[in-house]
Amino acid sequence: MPKQSSGKGAARLLVSIILLLIGLIILAAVGGLAVFVYIDGPMKGIPEDGTLFTVGNGESGAGIARRLEEGGLIRSELAFEALLRIRNQQSSLKAGTYRIEPGMRSRDILELIVSGKQALVRVTIPEGYTVRQTAEVLAQGHLLLSR
Repeated sequence: MPKQSSGKGAARLLVSIILLLIGLIILAAVGGLAVFVYIDGPMKGIPEDGTLFTVGNGESGAGIARRLEEGGLIRSELAFEALLRIRNQQSSLKAGTYRIEPGMRSRDILELIVSGKQALVRVTIPEGYTVRQTAEVLAQGHLLLSR
């Protein structure tokens, strides 16, 4: 009989360890999901009318991610790069100028850049302006680099 009770004790211990491991795995998964939701979440401080972000011709995903994080448009450069790799969209990024709206998450920004839906900007050039004056108007609207 003593052998049976020690066998039951060992079985109980094994079941307890397995349940503990399952609980830890579930806890880690929930914690990982919470971190991802936070990292992917929208940033505060983006102006109500949005902000323009330009992707250069041939710019890498890492470069875009770095500039998005530096500009306060995403929380994590690494998470953005991971999202790029998970979705296999490193070569799908399109050059252009995009309007980043308040409330956009990292994945929303990625979808925007992959879609190529660029921001439209209305510019009025008064009649009679010279080329130099026109260039100044475009530079003031951040549509042309001034010298």
